[in-house]
Amino acid sequence: MATQFVHTNDLEIAMATQMLILQEESRTYPLAPGLSLDLTSYGIDTTTQELLSEFAALNGMPLLEWIGHGNLVDFKITRFSEYNEKMKPETKINVLFGEQLSTPSTNADELAQQLKDIGYPIRAVTVQYLLDHGELFLQALQQLMQAVARRISTEAFAKANQEAKKFISDRKASGESTDPLLLAESIMGKRFRNRGPYAQYYLVPTFFGVTIRIFQHQQVLFVKVPEKAISDQQITDMWKAISDPTRYRILQIIAHNETTRAVDIVAELNLSAPTISHHLDTLRHAGMIHIEPSGRSKYYSINHNAIRQLQMILDGLILK
Repeated sequence: MATQFVHTNDLEIAMATQMLILQEESRTYPLAPGLSLDLTSYGIDTTTQELLSEFAALNGMPLLEWIGHGNLVDFKITRFSEYNEKMKPETKINVLFGEQLSTPSTNADELAQQLKDIGYPIRAVTVQYLLDHGELFLQALQQLMQAVARRISTEAFAKANQEAKKFISDRKASGESTDPLLLAESIMGKRFRNRGPYAQYYLVPTFFGVTIRIFQHQQVLFVKVPEKAISDQQITDMWKAISDPTRYRILQIIAHNETTRAVDIVAELNLSAPTISHHLDTLRHAGMIHIEPSGRSKYYSINHNAIRQLQMILDGLILK
């Protein structure tokens, strides 16, 4: 099955809105031009703001997860709340959190525990609200996206379309693997633990967002465009990260196993869990490793793109 390239203004709006929601917890996410960090200025109610804050605190991406469940080619923000309208309330909640539960409970306390077990410690009262008023939450998300759309200029959309078209054209002409999974791994610089098979493979260039992979019954890879060259600060951070003997050894362990859990590294090096966690955080912030949740565990893998860029820099120094 081939990768399907998709780019529309509606998908850009959805990504811009998701980044806006996450900004409340972390200013590291990009903010589309014309947008304000003040969620109250978009006309959404207090309850929705509280729900979005809870999702953001968990680094959850309900907008992208919901969109990633459907047909991206036909996605329209004006119909966002209508998608999957016949779906059961507990199934809708499962989709908003990545569709990781095989049998989501209809009981709020039990469903909250199920979500906690896979890394989303959401309050039972929040789950109960979503069970009872999930449609209202989806309608509020739709209204927020429409408000975001009104603030993004025609010029910004034109720039987004230009960069997306260039990215798609370059990728199609690059001669890279046509295997959708291998192509996605090449772009992200990692080997995926969750490898499908998936019903559909989408690749979505995004001017207003970040590179992120959503995978439920289908795989959706959002790719930040334009692709920027590595900065001097990033180079310095990577050198600092691997200059430590323990972190260098951790990289070797991860590379040898392709994907590795923190608990396995603790056992291998005979160091404390907090110490290993600190080193993994340093490597992650330097862009040297990726994290992929799988059930209750998190698996770490090498960012091969970062390693290749360091190698190119070294080659350049040698040639000079």
